[in-house]
Amino acid sequence: MLNQINFALMLIKILSRKNKSFRSLIGYIDRQTEGQELYWNVPQNATSERLEKEFLENDTYRSSQSKNSMYHHILSFSAKDKAVITPELLESVAQEYIVKANLENHLVYGRVHSDTEHYHWHLISSQNAYHSKKGFRLSKAELKNLQVQMEEFTRLQYPEIKYSYAYSGKRNLTLGLTTSKVTMKPTEQEFQMGKSERSTEKQELINYLKSLATQVHSPNDFEKAIEQDARYGFYTYRDNIHGIMDKQNGKKYRLSTLFQTKDLTAIYRQLKSRHKELENQRENQQDKER
Repeated sequence: MLNQINFALMLIKILSRKNKSFRSLIGYIDRQTEGQELYWNVPQNATSERLEKEFLENDTYRSSQSKNSMYHHILSFSAKDKAVITPELLESVAQEYIVKANLENHLVYGRVHSDTEHYHWHLISSQNAYHSKKGFRLSKAELKNLQVQMEEFTRLQYPEIKYSYAYSGKRNLTLGLTTSKVTMKPTEQEFQMGKSERSTEKQELINYLKSLATQVHSPNDFEKAIEQDARYGFYTYRDNIHGIMDKQNGKKYRLSTLFQTKDLTAIYRQLKSRHKELENQRENQQDKER
């Protein structure tokens, strides 16, 4: 039985599932095999079998009082914006949604579908956070706030998106509904700030960290590679790692405030998982040789 919450943004749907049919939902998401993917707190490029295993294993930590075991999130854009939507935009919006929906510590996997006139994300998220009983929950007020925050983010970061809005004071061109008169037109200063955010060295750093994570096998290897990098390195405060510094221009990025820092959390968990797999493989090989 599915419980559905519809609310207007670009178009966001959240559907809850009470049974443990992870395989079924993952299979549905994967039906468009060429779609852009997103892995969050799960191993990168994992097979559907591995993803199901990760979700089932994490589900064992779910509180017995929580009836839902997963959520299906659908983020849709207006067909009229299709020509200006890029892979970078799709990834950025999905990641921002995960953070603003308080799913940053949950397992999330998804794909972009383009089999209709408009692009849309299909995401599966665990009910509970990674190895925790803390569950996913949004009140009606939080849902409304999420709509507003996501729309503000998209307006500032991607002004080329013109039609995928619900709170513009105009008719909603995605849903065809009359919407609120609230206007969220960015000021020139906000627009320039948003424009700058997209193209700063921060994104280069984030891309570097993501790429590096695919080349190493453990968190320790990850940190050593950063320390030995010609451009980037850690900087400390009171003998603790406080952030990452760009040696070329001296800019520092605190881990606590670095845009999309939650990516780092996901990267560390993926590296730990990969490291554990390698250790298990070595142990199995040693057992065979005995």
